[in-house]
Amino acid sequence: MSHPARSALIVGAGIGGLAAAWRLQRAGWQVTVFERAPHPAGRARTVRLGDCIVDVGATVMLGSYDATLALVREAGLDSELDVVNGKMAIPRDGQMHLVDLQHPVADFLRTRLLSPRTKLALLKLVPVLLKAAPHLNFAHLGGAAGMDTETLAQFCRRSLPAEAYDHLLNPMLKFLYLHNGEQGSLVELLWWLKVTGLKPTRALAGGTASLTDALAAQLDVRCHAEVLAVHTQGDGAVVEVRTADGMATHTAAKCLVTTPAPVTARIAPSTLTERQVRFLASRRYERSTVVTFCTRRRPALDALMVQMPNAVNADLATLVFQHQIHRQRAPAGKGIVNAYFMHAWSERHLQADDAAVVRAAQTEVQRLVPEVAELDAHHVHRWQHTAALTETGACARIAEFVADVNPANPVQCVGDYLVQASLNVAVSTAQAAVQRWIDPR
Repeated sequence: MSHPARSALIVGAGIGGLAAAWRLQRAGWQVTVFERAPHPAGRARTVRLGDCIVDVGATVMLGSYDATLALVREAGLDSELDVVNGKMAIPRDGQMHLVDLQHPVADFLRTRLLSPRTKLALLKLVPVLLKAAPHLNFAHLGGAAGMDTETLAQFCRRSLPAEAYDHLLNPMLKFLYLHNGEQGSLVELLWWLKVTGLKPTRALAGGTASLTDALAAQLDVRCHAEVLAVHTQGDGAVVEVRTADGMATHTAAKCLVTTPAPVTARIAPSTLTERQVRFLASRRYERSTVVTFCTRRRPALDALMVQMPNAVNADLATLVFQHQIHRQRAPAGKGIVNAYFMHAWSERHLQADDAAVVRAAQTEVQRLVPEVAELDAHHVHRWQHTAALTETGACARIAEFVADVNPANPVQCVGDYLVQASLNVAVSTAQAAVQRWIDPR
């Protein structure tokens, strides 16, 4: 098979695939990116609704996102980054309890959301976090297998008063991953606590997709191109692609697959071990519906986000007030509220049209944010693969997957299924994979 020695095919034009392609191209490689959707960005999608700029996927960049922030600088968008200030709100017994994210410890100690006894009991998380911390990173969670023995709910029932789980930790997990602590491993929460860090959180003025757009503009990205199969041939890689013009076969020295786990298992099984295929095929993702309300009046609730206890709303994962993220996101005096719904709600409304989904969502959200009754615009986005669910025992299977990786294979597969869903995980895992090609020493 004839192909340039420094050529690569990238499957998926999300932030991970684009970051990998960018890194290879800057190193002098010939790179082509294939994307099934009509546009790049993946789960870093941004939409414009009139004068409003709305992230319907990834929104902010934590201070620990070193690889992503470096990519922002390289793409010439550093001046577009601003620090995100705001408050986290948690409703309980008809009252909103606010914690300023710039002063979380002081505000948390003052809040009446939890009793003093429960606040003290939460210190039990500290030694658990310190023990797990060396194994919690942006590469993979395989090292945390020894800590991955119980769900968050099981840990809380064993170690903490009930209100800690009900009114703080489970709402936090719903906000992060759109599922409950009865499903997710304790490791999910520990990972987030580790990577959050103390550095300020930032966001791009034009939305997260301004980064993916900047990268894609300088790359050969082919949208409406569905990859049906990836396999090796000789010392190279072959990708079979379906477009509006029909089927086509592309060859290169290397191929990086950055699709969600079940998709990777379907299109690239011959490049993986049987154990890897089983792991990917069984990796469960939460379906989520994101309903955006562009309100005529800015909401009175001065919060960046609302984390939702099940006692308040079991179907609603979180609310994010995007007008608080950056001053350019919404016109003065107006607001943007993103409502993120859980898997079960999204399944129930899967066949409903957008108008019906908006009405149903409005009913849920209006109880907390009455301003959503009067709208300038609205939008519905349905995510099939939102965040991979790290069930108890998943870390051991991640370790097995990583152990089976053959660095000499011209096809490599990476994604958030090895860690947790985040911009920096996508960027870090993809760039690490291609760096081995750029510098194989």
